[in-house]
Amino acid sequence: MCRKNTMDSLKNGNALEKSEHYGFGVRHIQIVLIFSMVLILCCMNTCSSTAIVAMTNNNTSGNPTIPTFTGWTDQSFILFSYYWGYLLSLLLGGYLSRNFSFKWTMVVSVFCCSIIMECVPFVTKTFGYFGFMACLFSLGISQGHVSSMLPTFISVWVPVAERTTTGTFIFSSKTIGTILALQATGFLSRSWWGWPSVYQFFGLLGFIWIIFMASYGFIKYGQKRNKKKRVPWRSIFTSKATLATWVSHIGMMLTVRLVSIESPTYITSVLDYSIDTSSNTLTISQIIGYFNTFIISAVSEFLINRKILSIGTTRKICNSIAAYGSSIFLLVLALLPMENYERLIMIIPLFVCMNVSFSGYDINYNDLSPNFCSYIYGIGAFLSTSFSWVPPLLVYLMVKNQTNSREWSNVFIIAASVLSISNTIFIFNGSGEVQAYDDGTEVNIEDPDESTHLLGNSGEIKSKEYKRTYTK
Repeated sequence: MCRKNTMDSLKNGNALEKSEHYGFGVRHIQIVLIFSMVLILCCMNTCSSTAIVAMTNNNTSGNPTIPTFTGWTDQSFILFSYYWGYLLSLLLGGYLSRNFSFKWTMVVSVFCCSIIMECVPFVTKTFGYFGFMACLFSLGISQGHVSSMLPTFISVWVPVAERTTTGTFIFSSKTIGTILALQATGFLSRSWWGWPSVYQFFGLLGFIWIIFMASYGFIKYGQKRNKKKRVPWRSIFTSKATLATWVSHIGMMLTVRLVSIESPTYITSVLDYSIDTSSNTLTISQIIGYFNTFIISAVSEFLINRKILSIGTTRKICNSIAAYGSSIFLLVLALLPMENYERLIMIIPLFVCMNVSFSGYDINYNDLSPNFCSYIYGIGAFLSTSFSWVPPLLVYLMVKNQTNSREWSNVFIIAASVLSISNTIFIFNGSGEVQAYDDGTEVNIEDPDESTHLLGNSGEIKSKEYKRTYTK
């Protein structure tokens, strides 16, 4: 009965517009569904980085019938095929979110991903190197648009007063997904079922999620949307606040890619620790960082809702903790003489700082344009992913001897510099206020009255075009 009444209120647009207290309702079920979806999709695209080790090693599983491919020497190139597919569909998120049902778009996407995961063992056994790359490429195509549709989901289902914590909850599911993928992939790869069971397991999780989404997901959004609005591309690309967020996105993701991809090599080669120690350190870092994001997001939300700080100021503080904090620890690793165990410990706060960005630029897209956040997020993600080749190339060019800490120090200094510069640009040009182009009209950038924001520092919405409705 409650479900029917809530659906009727959504269809009629009579849901609660504004309230100081929001109870548990349908939107929380949708949020949990999306959280679990992002987690499962993250497991699907992350597991290959560990599974490929088992695929190229004869001694991983005790089962002699498990096929291995010892001739695969260019593993990084193979794994990068996922990102080529991911890039192709990233920019589709904005279009899909405005023209198709979010529920069924997600169901179709996860269904495609699950089918691909189940086919990986057979395709790889049959076609080898190119078959595996084709599967990863197809997986990327099936997932790219999902990332850029998430901001729209947050805009239409989450009240402004809860945007920071809920947005962080959804985006940080990638951290849990990474941890689960690393642990489950290692366990399954060493088991009698070997590496094929990794893809079968995560594919099965996808099918289970589809059942829940089909049963409990809503076709309608929690807010009426004006699909007739034209995307104001010129105003988007001339908005200083939007450009600054893109710059911050690129700078942060370059550092995340560097630390995530190269940390295992640095720990085992320079610090001379075992693979198990490296894996445990990174897992601990991810877990601490995950729980820290909720502390940061809760404090941020408190400051915004109590009107102690504006949205923009809060976003810049969080982004600065992520960027400048990470830069400091990178410089510590690069410049200060320390014992190896001290360097290993420094990696933990480095990961913790990077995760704070969930309450910074990541959620800032929703602040800038609730109506077009999927478009601008998709462009930012496209740009940052396009530069994903830079960190491994930088290491390839500058680290000739992987055991030489001085060569690694040069890489860390460059990364810290890029990250600090990108955040400084965000501080001086970023904003936490709804941009004028959000109402679907092109803005005359020479007229300061037209380029001003539509959302005051208090969080009160001034634009009539963006009127929220929520379910209790």
